Order: sequence, then structure tokens, then C-alpha cells
Amino acid sequence: MSKRTFQSVAKKIPLCLILLGAVALLLIWVPSWGDRQYQYIATAAVVLIAGLLAIAYTLFLSGYSRKSRLAVFIVFSLAVPALAGLFRVDEVTGDLLPVLVFRWKGTADETLPLLAPSGRPASGAEASSAPAASSRQSRVEDYGQFLGPDRNATLDGAGINWDWTGTPPAELWRKPVGAGWSAFSVSGKRAVTQEQRGPNELVVCYWLSSGEVAWSHADTARFQEVLGGIGPRATPTIAGDRVFTLGATGILNCLSLASGSPVWAVDVLKETGCPNQGWGKSSSPLVYDGLVVVAAGGGDCPGMVAYREQSGEEVWRSAPSEPGYCSPSVAQLAGRPQLLILNLGSVSAHDPATGKTLWSHPWEGTQPKVTQPVPVGGDRVLLSSGYGVGAELLALTEDPGGSIEPRSIWKNRNLKSKFSNIVVYQGAAYGLDDGIMACIDLSDGKRHWKGGRYGHGQLLLDGDKIFVLAETGDGVVVQASTAGHTELSRHKLLDGKTWNHPALPAPYLLVRNAAEAACYRLKRD
Repeated sequence: MSKRTFQSVAKKIPLCLILLGAVALLLIWVPSWGDRQYQYIATAAVVLIAGLLAIAYTLFLSGYSRKSRLAVFIVFSLAVPALAGLFRVDEVTGDLLPVLVFRWKGTADETLPLLAPSGRPASGAEASSAPAASSRQSRVEDYGQFLGPDRNATLDGAGINWDWTGTPPAELWRKPVGAGWSAFSVSGKRAVTQEQRGPNELVVCYWLSSGEVAWSHADTARFQEVLGGIGPRATPTIAGDRVFTLGATGILNCLSLASGSPVWAVDVLKETGCPNQGWGKSSSPLVYDGLVVVAAGGGDCPGMVAYREQSGEEVWRSAPSEPGYCSPSVAQLAGRPQLLILNLGSVSAHDPATGKTLWSHPWEGTQPKVTQPVPVGGDRVLLSSGYGVGAELLALTEDPGGSIEPRSIWKNRNLKSKFSNIVVYQGAAYGLDDGIMACIDLSDGKRHWKGGRYGHGQLLLDGDKIFVLAETGDGVVVQASTAGHTELSRHKLLDGKTWNHPALPAPYLLVRNAAEAACYRLKRD
């Protein structure tokens, strides 16, 4: 090839690269290609490869002068380490987009007061007027565990007026909190959550009316990784006069609700010999029939472990299973109570008294499984996962010998809930499909509609209204209807990325993220 021919071909390379890049991006972003997280990753790969090829072309094929090529090489060689030295990635969005911060900037949790290293008695006027810890208000007004009274993000009618046009949520208090993805659990006048502040993993009890700290309990533990961020992931469980919490490193605490004083504690990972999960322990404790059940998991380790509520004594271990990131729940299925748990590669049900496996069903994919299995009536269970997996409806039948068999009714990709949970209303399921709300028919899995971009937020159903705490911190009210997506109200509740579940001890709405918490009073009908 002559020099002139070579130069002629070389001049066409930039145009070819642009065209190839455009084609690659079109192939990536066609609607049917896959879930959005993979699309972002593939897009980043295309941009990186294109950038490297552009630099290679400039250095070796462009025909530019030696000085010009040397200048490009020096700038590139200095820019990459300079950028790496200036910025770090502390976290990502729900779609796996990295969030860059200056390396010299500390994390928000490290600037907050450490609070007390151990529980302290409640004091002051609020303490004297607070109800006894064991006294409970109505099941709506108490919100004592993950996803509410029945662990299904559904209330039996909180009596809230969700029309915010004339009466938006009234802010009672707002304050900075430590990092973590824990939600609030509420009993009486006390609201309890988990936070990371510097080296301490905290359980903090706030007065519901003022946001002042009633007490705190600290463990010297800190969990941090890029995808999930800093701090505890699970939500406290309040049962009677006690609070049960599971930290990101596996510390299971039983504390006094009145004072935060320790009653008993177990290091679950140490006691079982299990390794921690990549994103940390995320299982909110389940208190049922005198037992405290948490997910353990990991290879040959038990999938779940149960402890006595009063003493912390271990009662049973379930069969080994690779863990997911959901929390155990109990549902009445096939004529008996069943303990449901979503594992990495399966969904399984267990006898709550013994941990014995009642049935198991494969649930595909190697990516984390987070969304709770949802009993939908008629001995049926709905599954959903993100990362392109989709949804499946199972029907349970009991044979004459007493064995329970799960049967798949339908399976599709019409609802891919990554780490938001699903609510069910009048034969339809509602969830966030890659950050966009979708409604599917439970009978056949067909989609009624899809609309409304809320990111990887959380849902709560009250009557025929769906409250959405969007990833942006917006509070949105959506009509639960198969007719189409109708947004009724919207109000800014928090600033910054919000993955935490809301709590609704009516008429109060408690919301938080990894940096701040707020309490609102909602108008009743």
C-alpha cells in the first residue's frame, strides 16, 4: 500500500469510528435490549473504547506532527492519574451510575455527633408523657416493622387524605442522620432506625413529635462498599417492649424500647461461621411466635437462623442456601403458616417452628435478589427481580401426603423490580419496573400500563392510593387503577438519593435517606 493510499484510508477512520459507535448505541438502547443497568454499563464501555481508539488514532495514524502527538500523549498521561487522584466513587445510583466526590471530602456520617456509645434512659417532659412501651395504639397508628404491620407495604386504611393540592404534607421536623438504608419503625411516640456515624453502627430512637433523640445504642462496627454505600441496611423490628435490629456486619441486638439498654446480642456471622454478603446483611428481623428469625446464608451456611425472643438462645437453623437480600415473612398458605424467604437462586418456604423446608422453587439469575415474595391470595405467591429477570406467579397445592408443590402459572419480564417492593390491589400488582411504575394483571401477567419515572424508590399502598417515595426524594401519590397511570399529588420530601422505605404511623409520615430524616403530618379524611 502506497503512503498516499494509507493516508487516504487513515482519514476515513474517525468517521468509521463515529458510525460504529452510533450503531452500537442504537443496538444498546433499543427498548427490547435488556434492563437499564446493563444498558448504562454497555454505554460506558462503548464510550471508553471509543475514547481509547481516538487517542490511538491521534498518536499513530493521524499524521499530525511529532510535537502535537507528544502533547496529546503527555496530556492524556497526566489527566488520567490526576482525575483518579482528585475524585473517588463512594456510591452509585439505582441504575449503577457512579457518583463522584472529591477525595479529600469526608463522608457525611463522619461529621455528625457520635451520640452515646450505649443506651441511656429516656428523660424530660416527652418521656414522662410517653405511653408505656408495651401499650399499642391501633395497628395503623403503629408501624413496628419493615413494610408495616403485615410486612407487605399495605395498610388497611389509614384514613389519610391523599389530595395534597390544598393541604400538602406539613413538615414537623427535619434533621441530619447517619448513613444507611434502614427505615423507621414506630411504636407509640417512639421512632427507631439504624445509622452509621463514623466508627459506630447505631440504633437510634427519636421522639416522633419532635425528632429529638430519646436514646441511642452503639456497636463498634462499620460496613461500606461502593454499590450499596455506607451503613446498616435492615430496619428495626419492635415487638412489645423490645427492639430487634440486625446490623450490616451481622450483629443482632435485642434492646429495651424504653431506654435502649441491651437485653441480649448475638453476632450471627460469628456464631454460624458464615461469611458476610457482598452488600452486607440486609435482613430485617422477623419476630413470630416467640422467635426472632434472620437470614444468614452463604454457601454451606444455614439460610436462616431462629433465636428465642426472650433470651437470644438459638432454636433452629434452616437448610443451607445462598442468601438474597430480602427479609423473612410469614404468610398463611396451603392451610398453614409458612415462612417465606427469597434466596439468590430460589424462593423457599419453611415451617416457622422448626425451619424445615416445606417447598422450594428455582428463581433464576446470579444478581442480587431483593424484592419480597408477595402472597396474593388463593395460595399464590408473586416473585419479581431486576437485572432483566422479571416476574413469576406460583400456585401452591398440597398432595394427599401433606407435601406442598409450587406450580408456575405464568412467567414474563413485564415487572422487573430491582430493590423496590410490590403492592397488590384488586387483582393487579404495582411496582417499579427499572424505575418506571408498571401495573400487571395477576391472572396472566399481562401489563395494563407503564408510566411515571420514579427511579428505584419505594411504594406503600393505602386503600386505592399508592404512595411513592421516589429515588429523588419526591413524595408522589398515584391512583391504583388498571385504567392507566394517574399521578394525583407530588411534594418534595427529601433531598438526595432516597432508597429507604417510608413509614406511615398515621397521621405521621416518616421518611429518611442516608443523610437526613423528616417527619410530616398528613391530613385525615
